[in-house]
Amino acid sequence: MFGNLVNQYKIHIFILFGLGYLILGTGLHGDDYVEIMKMQDFSNFQFFYPSPYIHEHYILGLPAHYLLFWAYKFIGYENLIFYDLIKILAHGICIFFIFKFLTNYFEADRALLGSILFILFPLHDATTYWYMALVYIIPAALLSYSCHHLLNNSWLKSFLYGLLGASFFYTSPPFVFGLGMIFAFQRSYKKFLFFIFPGILYVGYYFYIKAYFPFAEKRIGDSIDLVSFLKNFIAQILSSIESYIGPSFFLKIFYAVVSLEFTSIIILSVIFTCILKSKRALSTISKHPKSLILSLFCVALFSFIIFSLTGY
Repeated sequence: MFGNLVNQYKIHIFILFGLGYLILGTGLHGDDYVEIMKMQDFSNFQFFYPSPYIHEHYILGLPAHYLLFWAYKFIGYENLIFYDLIKILAHGICIFFIFKFLTNYFEADRALLGSILFILFPLHDATTYWYMALVYIIPAALLSYSCHHLLNNSWLKSFLYGLLGASFFYTSPPFVFGLGMIFAFQRSYKKFLFFIFPGILYVGYYFYIKAYFPFAEKRIGDSIDLVSFLKNFIAQILSSIESYIGPSFFLKIFYAVVSLEFTSIIILSVIFTCILKSKRALSTISKHPKSLILSLFCVALFSFIIFSLTGY
């Protein structure tokens, strides 16, 4: 037991070291600077008072506003290391949440590997390095953790994490309704309705804001029609395929390799050596979780639908 505890600490330290190496020094990007300029004009009262006239689209994700974007107001352009530390902490928590969720389907070693790949997969590197893009992985992790608790019949914890995840930002609906399909495929319809209920509340809130404060909701265009939706939907699928097996994928790999420094090469060599040594000890897959696989396809499908509605 003590040996297992020591090994767990080693793994945690290794993950934090890896996150630190990947993230420290990456700072801010793109719209981060625009939002900092907006936030600097807020008084403290205006920042904390939830008004669509002041917060605009932030009113659609108040948990993200208060738990994540506070840094734009109170850190500003200075001390960029604090943004990196927040990113490291957020990624560490997200890996843990996804890990706990995957332990319902795989052995711990495969669940850990899967959680790291899900959070740090190179093709969505924006969520690793871009502070604002944390709103894509945090709701996914919170809702996965909520699903984990419901799978283990912890209803209250599931609801609390589900409510936080569903309302975190408008990136949450694909994960709410996609992961909820796990229970539908298992014919646990009571759990299905319970799990998606926070998502239904959020969607209702979203359209309430759109109806009464249209200046705050700029994602779903009023001019959207069936033809433009179908065009966007096909474009989403094709662009996703291209990002995985098209020229952009190989260009990203090429530029990643040529940008490696000597230190990175040494670290990669150590990692690959450890992987090769531990490959034989990796557990075998004892089952193929069809409900999980089908629900993840639903997450992707709902994501295509959401982006097709927005045209972004």
